[in-house]
Amino acid sequence: MPPVERPKGATWGARAALGLMLLVYAFFLFPNRSTSVGGSDSSGYLNAARSIAAGRALEPIEPLVRLRQPAVRQRLFIPLGYVPGHRPGSMAPMYPIGLPLHAIAFAALFGWSLGPFLIGPLSALASVLLVYLVARELGLGSAASVAAAAMFGSITVLTFFALQFMSDAPAAFWSLAAVWLALKSRRRIEWAAAAGMAFGVGVLVRPPSAVLLVPLLFALPVAYFVTLHLKMF
Repeated sequence: MPPVERPKGATWGARAALGLMLLVYAFFLFPNRSTSVGGSDSSGYLNAARSIAAGRALEPIEPLVRLRQPAVRQRLFIPLGYVPGHRPGSMAPMYPIGLPLHAIAFAALFGWSLGPFLIGPLSALASVLLVYLVARELGLGSAASVAAAAMFGSITVLTFFALQFMSDAPAAFWSLAAVWLALKSRRRIEWAAAAGMAFGVGVLVRPPSAVLLVPLLFALPVAYFVTLHLKMF
């Protein structure tokens, strides 16, 4: 197999610009992040996390019991984000398990009042850094890679969801991590396993991220070297 060149080291100016950009972005994100849940999505994710942490797969539908209604009417009392459980009078969260598992881990470190609400800002910051790293792996210069990271960080949708307890920013982080690790595996095959792990976690966070499998196959060493050899003929 032909060797894959290692990206040249970034200039001190590019590193300083990247660091300053991340610092400014962090100073914006963390003070403005949400510290509570609101709609069905954010509350559903956090409720699922608390249920899993407490070892409860199902939750009782309390209004059904309190109002003495038959189980056939349970759907009238199930909030958004839940589905009926296998036992009459019970309900279960319908959200993917990835973000709740992140919330449990962060809550174990920082508590439930803080931990889950650090996931969005940290994911957005790490995603901006990963765009820079992916650009470097693809052969862009250090200045162009910083510009790519800056453009990604300026996307309004990224910032909007980074401030909330939602799965969008973590899904972006794990997708970018999978791509970066897959590109790195062209030089050292051991990184391919890490890319697979990142891909798997990303699917747990956001199941539609499974479509990333196609570009990952082209980024991994086998497809890369096959394409390289085809170009030689």
